[in-house]
Amino acid sequence: WLVLMNNFQEYKSYSYYVFNGQAMPSSYMPPLYFIFLLFTKMVSFELINYIYIVYFFQLLFSTVSVLLFYLICKNFLSDNYSILGAFVFSIFPILIFSCTLISSVSLQLFLYLLFFNLYLNILIRNYTKTNLFYFILVSSLCLLLRGEFLIIFLFSILYLMVFNKKKIIYAIITVIFTLMIISPYILRNYNNTGKPHITSVSGYALWKGNNQL
Repeated sequence: WLVLMNNFQEYKSYSYYVFNGQAMPSSYMPPLYFIFLLFTKMVSFELINYIYIVYFFQLLFSTVSVLLFYLICKNFLSDNYSILGAFVFSIFPILIFSCTLISSVSLQLFLYLLFFNLYLNILIRNYTKTNLFYFILVSSLCLLLRGEFLIIFLFSILYLMVFNKKKIIYAIITVIFTLMIISPYILRNYNNTGKPHITSVSGYALWKGNNQL
């Protein structure tokens, strides 16, 4: 992340590699955590080290994640068991250590749990336009944070369509608007590598997104 931040500051490009003084646009890492780091750097106004702001937000993400885990558990368990589950989750080492790392882990846990909480609201409870709006937004953010989230997203949409046919229209709307939100980044990667993708993790996209030539 430090390499990406330094290259952006020097070359004004989201690039991991620099070849002969020229930044090579890369899709090596999804952009959301980079945008988060850039945002914290901007709001610091260089008055304090922006890393402290990153730590603060990550602590906030982890704290809210415990609450989200509790709300998810309440869909299946009693209140007492849900509280117990949230407590056990709160002392997981990864939840604690992620607050002090320059890593997308705390943001990822927060967004994933928020996604599942919204998904259960749509699946189990009455549909609202507000729930659908936030579900689309969070789905888009998750895809821009981890390309592998696409698998979870597609299976969630398929389950919604197959086992709750009354909500097929919600699934279709979600897919359409989620693709619209992430399409600028996919188009950017297509222009740079010749293949539409979110992150270069395998095959041709891996080679084009990470080579220096």
